[in-house]
Amino acid sequence: MGNVFGCNSSDDVPEEDCQIILILTTSHWHEKWFSKLIIPASRYSNYPKDLITFMETGGRTFEENFTELRDIILKHEDKLVVLAVTDVVMTLYCTVRESLKREGKYTPPGANFHCFTLATNKLANRKLIPRSATVKAEKVNASMEFLPDLGVKGFFKPLEGVASEGVMVVPVGGKTKNPFYQAETGRDECKIIQKLSETIQELEPYIDENIVGLVEEYIPLEDRVSTVSIDGYICNGKINHYTISDNVYQKENPEVFDSLVTPTQRLSRMQQRDCWALYDEVVSQFVERGLDNQFIDVEAFFLKDGRLEVMEVNCRTYSNMLPGFARVYGNNCMLSAALDLLRGKDPGYSNVLDSTEGKICVTTYVDCVDGVPDVLEFNDEESGTWGAYYAPPDRSVAHIYSFAKSGEAEMRANCDAILEKVKTSTKRTRG
Repeated sequence: MGNVFGCNSSDDVPEEDCQIILILTTSHWHEKWFSKLIIPASRYSNYPKDLITFMETGGRTFEENFTELRDIILKHEDKLVVLAVTDVVMTLYCTVRESLKREGKYTPPGANFHCFTLATNKLANRKLIPRSATVKAEKVNASMEFLPDLGVKGFFKPLEGVASEGVMVVPVGGKTKNPFYQAETGRDECKIIQKLSETIQELEPYIDENIVGLVEEYIPLEDRVSTVSIDGYICNGKINHYTISDNVYQKENPEVFDSLVTPTQRLSRMQQRDCWALYDEVVSQFVERGLDNQFIDVEAFFLKDGRLEVMEVNCRTYSNMLPGFARVYGNNCMLSAALDLLRGKDPGYSNVLDSTEGKICVTTYVDCVDGVPDVLEFNDEESGTWGAYYAPPDRSVAHIYSFAKSGEAEMRANCDAILEKVKTSTKRTRG
């Protein structure tokens, strides 16, 4: 693929205006994921190589990462922009940024602590955002032996700051054991976050360390038209629409992802308009609280009876699909837009899903294949098909991306075919 960063006039960045781009990575979303699968397909593909750098946060304490990132920001100030695309690193960036703000020091763009905490604290989001509150929800404390009974079938979700295990369906009856009963709660970062959060009055009831999760109304898979990710961004206080994607779940395991699809293949134009109306209603609440110059994602259930209910809110990019966005939307990809916002530039993108010309990307989750490189690409220039396999260093799960001007069924099948190619390459290597 050649030099990933080189010099690219299409980015139209005068040399004197270049800033250092610091990308925060994790042991799952690693440097190679960005450098091989996302940046090369963005408008920043030829941004000066020495101005793109990475900070690996995996395998270190929150305090270590906090100190390093704070020092880097203070050293470079407005000569630096920090890109955080997942909850783990956005938690870090928001916390560092809020700390600097309260100390009266230089405050970098693109990470509102109040809004991010409100979004990631699922209980606070259900109780404080009116459009999210239409789904029944109750808090779960570590002192509760049994999970709350909503009077309808429920779904237990751990809060941010608690281990991710324990997600489960909660039947009516009130006798479901709390998976975090009498468990010790909190992590290193929770103490810093709690100290910063305690002065935000509306969040105070929801940052108690004894709260380990919530039970919310369960939305059965058979009742859904689709579960969608609705993505847009705020620029200078204005809400901008970007795209809508489908989150597809396994029929036999309705809580487990089967695939992600962008743009949506399931919603009509009228249903898309309803999604944008919901998005504007939810996101306006965050804009009122100071969200600006960054992406925000609203995941929602679109139901067969016409209801549209908020699943969750994420004050960040829709990270899992970033390589897909880079192929489907080209120069208008989400990474390019996120970097534009950080650099004080209006991306100027609006409803990019209307300009895909039939191109889609499907992403699936598979077990990691041993004995092959962590990133493999499969390109067919003649047919316009691109595919990739990515296995992260943490080896938790691998991702397969399939892109072309084609239908969802064909792209989903191509994901399976790519996996077989990866496995075949292992056999050849061993042979």
